[in-house]
Amino acid sequence: MDPFDSPKPTWEVSRNEIRLERPDLVFIAFRGSTTTADTVRMKEIYDTIGEKVGRFYAIVDATQIESLEPGARAVWLERDKPYPIRHIVAYGGSFSIRMVVMTMYRAARILSPSRVPFPMEFATGEQEARARIDQIRRAARHSVHPR
Repeated sequence: MDPFDSPKPTWEVSRNEIRLERPDLVFIAFRGSTTTADTVRMKEIYDTIGEKVGRFYAIVDATQIESLEPGARAVWLERDKPYPIRHIVAYGGSFSIRMVVMTMYRAARILSPSRVPFPMEFATGEQEARARIDQIRRAARHSVHPR
């Protein structure tokens, strides 16, 4: 069955979960250790969602992430087209995980700004992350120059 046939399309990638909350929010839960193969598959899913719904907002739950394999980190930076993401708000994760994620994000923005055209920030929890996405959406609707 095609995940898009369900009201909340969901993909499991190892222990990680990606869920589309229509119309344009993707909830991503990282759990355990994320491998290089996991990362390749997750990028494919993001592209598929982008093809179906266009650019989307993302909330990342990092409360249960244990590690990102070095190969997985490199795969996030390998990109030949822009990610279909408008804005990411993440929460959870240890200090070291947050540092790795922000370092990867900043490196991608420096090396390939056209492929990583979205802002990323951290919130204290899921409720704050959802509120922040709502605030960003409202601002985009009222902006002359949306992001």
